[in-house]
Amino acid sequence: KELSFANVRIAGTMMGTSANAEGKFEFRLKPDNYILITSFIGYKSDTTKINLTQNMQVEISLKAISYELNEVIVTPRENPALRIIRKAIESKHIREENLNSYIFKSYTKGIIKTNRPMDSDENSIIINAGDETDSIPLSIEGILENENIGYYKKPDLYKDEIIARKQTANFPSEINFLTGGRLMQNFYTDDVEFFESPLESPISDKALDYYFYYLEDSLMLDDLKIYKILFETDDNSDPGFEGYVYISDSTFSLIKIDVKINDAANPFPAILKEIKVFQQFLSYEDIYMPIDYRLFVDIELSLFGKTLAASFDLNSIYFDYQINPEISPNFFADDVIIKVHNDADDKDSTYWQNTQTIPTNLEEEIAYARIDSLEAIPKDSSFFEFDILDTKLNFSENFQLNGPIGLSHYHFNRVEGHTIDARFSFDEIINKYSYTSLDLDYGFDDKKFKTDFSFGARFGKSNLFRISVNVYDKLKYLFDDTPISNTEFIITYLSLSDKQDFLEYYYSSGADIKFSYEIHPKINLAVTFSHQNDRTAKKNTDFSIFETEKKFSNVLPIFDSKINSISPQIDFTFRKIKYIEDSNGKRKFYMPGPVMTLSLQGIFSNKSILQSNLDFNLFRSIITTNIRPFETTELNTKITTVYSNGPVPFQILQHLTGNIDNFGREYSFRTLGLYEMFGDRVLAFNLQYNLYDELFRYLNLPILEDLKLNLYLHFNAAYLDISDQSKNILTVPYKTFNQPFYEIGFSIGKVIWILPLAVEFTWKLNHKDGNNFVIGLGMFEF
Repeated sequence: KELSFANVRIAGTMMGTSANAEGKFEFRLKPDNYILITSFIGYKSDTTKINLTQNMQVEISLKAISYELNEVIVTPRENPALRIIRKAIESKHIREENLNSYIFKSYTKGIIKTNRPMDSDENSIIINAGDETDSIPLSIEGILENENIGYYKKPDLYKDEIIARKQTANFPSEINFLTGGRLMQNFYTDDVEFFESPLESPISDKALDYYFYYLEDSLMLDDLKIYKILFETDDNSDPGFEGYVYISDSTFSLIKIDVKINDAANPFPAILKEIKVFQQFLSYEDIYMPIDYRLFVDIELSLFGKTLAASFDLNSIYFDYQINPEISPNFFADDVIIKVHNDADDKDSTYWQNTQTIPTNLEEEIAYARIDSLEAIPKDSSFFEFDILDTKLNFSENFQLNGPIGLSHYHFNRVEGHTIDARFSFDEIINKYSYTSLDLDYGFDDKKFKTDFSFGARFGKSNLFRISVNVYDKLKYLFDDTPISNTEFIITYLSLSDKQDFLEYYYSSGADIKFSYEIHPKINLAVTFSHQNDRTAKKNTDFSIFETEKKFSNVLPIFDSKINSISPQIDFTFRKIKYIEDSNGKRKFYMPGPVMTLSLQGIFSNKSILQSNLDFNLFRSIITTNIRPFETTELNTKITTVYSNGPVPFQILQHLTGNIDNFGREYSFRTLGLYEMFGDRVLAFNLQYNLYDELFRYLNLPILEDLKLNLYLHFNAAYLDISDQSKNILTVPYKTFNQPFYEIGFSIGKVIWILPLAVEFTWKLNHKDGNNFVIGLGMFEF
């Protein structure tokens, strides 16, 4: 049988690799004499001498060896596996003391398989795979590869350089950032992160209090005895790993990991059926280093009797280690964590034939040819795609039309009535970082065409200068802020079924042009020149499928006006920032950790100079913070201040984001209505503390732990007033908070299928009226 992931190294060098799942491996070597040493736990290693003068194939067979494990009697004194793990933790500390820096090369291959062809259409119909999901045929629908050099220096300096990368034509080159040494999880560290949550390594300092261990077997690797230890979390409700850890007898070094993420660590157990990790280690100058990292993810999603099955396999090999080399700290001074070489995307087939890789099997070769040839077909007006939710008409590689036949291009509200829309998209017209789109829609009840044209591009050496243009004549939401996502779909459904259109609308036409420049990684400057004509909308229909007698509410009137304004803005980010530097420029990348942002904005409208209808100045500041007080808990705050002089029209006033009846979201006032409170003198404070499941696990209550519930606390406060000048032009009734308003509450959430839903409980602490306590439904972050 094939020995999947067998280790192969070249004697007398730092070169090594591991085989693929079929037991095949490759070396790219200069002509010379070499000795190959092949090893696999439970087998006697093989030494193969070769005289390399031309490309050659060798077949290596290993002979199984066994070690008779004495009968293990577990006494009340100590589980024998615990002694081994304790020694392994001590060995880990010795390794950390001796390892100050290292350099390595890596090669990574990622493969995506599905039971349907992949394309750029997110709404493609899922094929019917039948009832037996285990027999769903999967075909390769995407491959990505790269060659990488990694650098590490204590305490936490790290950099990757992507030397070469390629992928099937249905992937952009940027997806290659997902691979390389930075993605590698090293089980020699205490915390191994998945889904942005740290999980305890089986040899972490806390592992003995977190996992249960059982010595299942002893195997041989030549003359070295290897302990095979089964482990899992002490409490099934604790997120972590389960599987096997292999520890050497003489040095108690970590030799191999073969594990999967348990259900408690899986945020979507209904979709992510299994997440497995396999990793091996070899000794380089008496320090054990990772030689591979294998990640296997199985996905299954069922909708309306259809099943989408997919898998993602990531295979990385690490070789050519340099242990404790001299690396100047200045090498990391530019804060670039991933640097893509300028010619990384230009490497041809000759290059890949002469670099270290994982062998490509026949299925992968066919997939490359099939996908690349399909993507190379010129797109013209005869290339038409259709499904029940969407339509797409490609006129060229960079120009396409979405709609208007598909259901996703229909919506309904009480102003427009039945509406169809379409979008024309133009990509990379000016340069690689430019986009253009034109949205068109027509409402059959207001009998109006709406247009929305957008253009954006980045320029300069590092694409730090940006320009965006928006020319429009459309229907806008009041305050342009809603408490739900997929707003048009929800409004369409509620309006047609129950005549619940909770939004307020107005017509707006005009143009915005915005210039922005990143003068520093933590400072961004922008200025927007705006011309807008705002007009009150009105209700034009009372149509509904079921509630034929019920009437829609009238639309709130706005202050009809022409506003010409200049809006300067400066944004600060107070956080440690790292970069991904692509071959064409830099991209900002935020590392996990505490962060605070400050945004300062002004809106200046002037009659004499800008020919605006109103003279006013409005100043706004927003401060947000994000910290993790302990473990995975997350504390988020937001402080909003607004001050103005001059009459500010209703549609530009600052409002306190309220909620629709019993539906809430973060940074919103749960006991206030959607358009209840607005003003131009505002100080608002929002706090949300995401405890996730930490408290329930800490309390060690079995029922709560097994339910995998998440706990969230929220507190909101606000002072709000309206200046006399703004009151004079208000078109609707208003309320103010001359004394600060407070509310407090909590929510209990759980992922149901794929939806993170929460039940919220909120109390008003003052300014009480008939809505002093609210029970609502919301969606939480996890």
